[in-house]
Amino acid sequence: MRATAEIAELTDRYGADEILQQCGKQLSTQAVGPKVLWIQRNESDVWSRSARWFNSSSFITNRLTDEFDPASVRDNEGLGHQ
Repeated sequence: MRATAEIAELTDRYGADEILQQCGKQLSTQAVGPKVLWIQRNESDVWSRSARWFNSSSFITNRLTDEFDPASVRDNEGLGHQ
């Protein structure tokens, strides 16, 4: 499964209790953070071509209206893009 190493790393870094308190649940392979970290590390070509990361509803809104809610979109700079 993808991102299992990233889940372990993030859980070690921030602590399971803190993640639960901040997110309301533990990290899983469904969580965005571990997935994005996995992409950054394992798909560097995809990462370097990406300017924004949308959640599914923001992506659909953007495609239908050509607008987006900045609160629900993260740019690579905010995610540690280099």
